[in-house]
Amino acid sequence: MKLKSVGRFELAAVIALSNDTGAWMVVGADDPRVEGEDLAREIAAVTMTSVEVVMIDEPTQLGALSSATRDRTIVFVAVEGAERLPLDEQRSVLKRDRSATLVMPIKALAGLATRSPHFTSWIGSEVHVVAEDRFLDQESRNSRLAALRTKYGMSDHELIASTTAGRAPEDPEIAEWLVLIERGDLLQKSAR
Repeated sequence: MKLKSVGRFELAAVIALSNDTGAWMVVGADDPRVEGEDLAREIAAVTMTSVEVVMIDEPTQLGALSSATRDRTIVFVAVEGAERLPLDEQRSVLKRDRSATLVMPIKALAGLATRSPHFTSWIGSEVHVVAEDRFLDQESRNSRLAALRTKYGMSDHELIASTTAGRAPEDPEIAEWLVLIERGDLLQKSAR
C-alpha cells in the first residue's frame, strides 16, 4: 500500500468533492487528535457545512458510531488501539451517506493492508499522510488557473454554470479550480 502525502487543504477539497458518496479516507498523523481537529476545520471551511470529530475510545465502537452518524460528515480519530480496529469485520456497517475520514497514528498505517485487506481494497487508494499545505503566490495561482482552463476547455464562468447545473466533472482538479476562484461554496453541487 502506497501512502500519499497530501496537503490538508487539498485533502479537504477531495473530501468535499466526494462528500455525498459516503467515501472513506484514512489519514495517518503524528498527533491524530490535533490532526483530526485541524482537518475537520478545513473540511468545514471548504464544504461550508458542519463537520464533527468523533473519538474512538474502544476499537469495537467504530461500526456503531459510523452507523449512528452515517448522514453527517465525520472525522473519526483513533489513537489507542488503532491497530485493533475491526475494519474488515465491520465493513458492511461502515457504509455511509456522507464521507468519513479515519485519522490514526502513522505507525498504525504500516500494517493496515495486511490487517484489513478488504477494507483497504474497498477504500481504494484513499490512504494519506497529511503534509503542510503549500500556498500559491499570485503568479503560480494564475498559471494553475490557466492550465485548468486549457485542460477542461472552459472559462471560470462556464465552470460555475456547469457546477451549478450539476454537470461539472467529478474530479479533484475541479474542486481545486473552484477553490482557486473562491467558489468553494459550489463544491457540494459539483459532487452531485
